[in-house]
Amino acid sequence: MRKSLLFLIAILVFSASSFAQTFYSSQLPILLKKLYGVETYERNNTKLCSPVFTKITDSTDQFYNMSNEYGLYLDYFLTVYGLDNFKQIFQYKNDSTRFSTQLYNSLVTAPLFNKCLALTVSVYAKERGFLYKDYTPPSHPFISMNDLMKVASKFFYAVDITGDTAIEYYMCVGNNPYRMEGLRSKDEPGAFIEAFCFSAIMRNSNDERYSYYDYYDRYTNELMGQIRTIEPANRLLWARNKLYAKMEKCKDLQRMLKYEYELHKTVLPFTLSE
Repeated sequence: MRKSLLFLIAILVFSASSFAQTFYSSQLPILLKKLYGVETYERNNTKLCSPVFTKITDSTDQFYNMSNEYGLYLDYFLTVYGLDNFKQIFQYKNDSTRFSTQLYNSLVTAPLFNKCLALTVSVYAKERGFLYKDYTPPSHPFISMNDLMKVASKFFYAVDITGDTAIEYYMCVGNNPYRMEGLRSKDEPGAFIEAFCFSAIMRNSNDERYSYYDYYDRYTNELMGQIRTIEPANRLLWARNKLYAKMEKCKDLQRMLKYEYELHKTVLPFTLSE
């Protein structure tokens, strides 16, 4: 009798655990609401609103670790794939309640953004060993290191030319070409590859093993010495293309991406081919 009771308890505990660790697509809008919100700030004595990725603070939440470990991915998807209805959202930039409602309605109906979020959940589920019940991930694309470097190079961006020769530049996402020049992916595996590069670049930028930011900085300064030979109207495009081409060949950047891929390749939704 006692053994039967213990066996029954074990089954009930296992069943409860399995249920708790199962995720369904119908829960995606709830997760979206946890991960994205509104930040308010003041400029010139005016209150303004901005969309923001928010980390989950409840350590008992199933996606607490995902919001920390994949935060840069989730932030990237918001910035690049979640704000296509920018004008509709920002018409309420002075009203946080209406801004929040419009942002949520826009995000929950953004097809590629939601596919990116679903793919991230599936990667995290595979990593953590729980079931994403009703989701079929897309086929794994193969990408060469050369093509991965082309994607990564786009995050080293010349923003503007100030004065005659000063190149304003940064390593980030806000005004990068994926958003501003329409070079975005058309599917979620491609978007995930972009986010993988972005996340890896940002997280390792101060790692002494990989001096790709110093490489970027030095070459930008070299270009400033050459820029006077270029017609003023062509200087910004010239600087951008020079930087992209240079960063595609950066050995430290390549080593870092290879390391990050090897570290996570068992769960990543793409395959790096040599």
